[in-house]
Amino acid sequence: MRTSFRQRSWQLTLLACTALGGSLAGAAGVDALSSKEAAGGLRAALSKGIDVAVAQLGANNGFLNDPKVALPLPSALEKADRALSLIGMGGQADELKATMNHAAEKAVAQAKPVFKQALQHMSSNRSSRLKPRSSA
Repeated sequence: MRTSFRQRSWQLTLLACTALGGSLAGAAGVDALSSKEAAGGLRAALSKGIDVAVAQLGANNGFLNDPKVALPLPSALEKADRALSLIGMGGQADELKATMNHAAEKAVAQAKPVFKQALQHMSSNRSSRLKPRSSA
């Protein structure tokens, strides 16, 4: 199954949020926070998540070593890969897969400023919608 760029983007976003751990989940006094404070805290947490995700994925083999985000061969080439493997030439497909994933490592580092800029322009209205609801 081929994964679209949008799906990969969401997976990377989820990875960034997962890297934050439970820092937001255990916050005390969430109801006492103003919308502005909540938005600021959310921005700070997302900024940290971006930093962690870019550091992990931008590292050598950052994509290849993580099956959740590793880029597979395009589906059209997977059949050729299986055929090449049967005759002992699977290394070329492996090299292509590694090259694609190493290119993604470089791209994620270059995309960091774009993520940071988008985060800075995130509206307070949008971030307040992400604020946990109080249990009534």
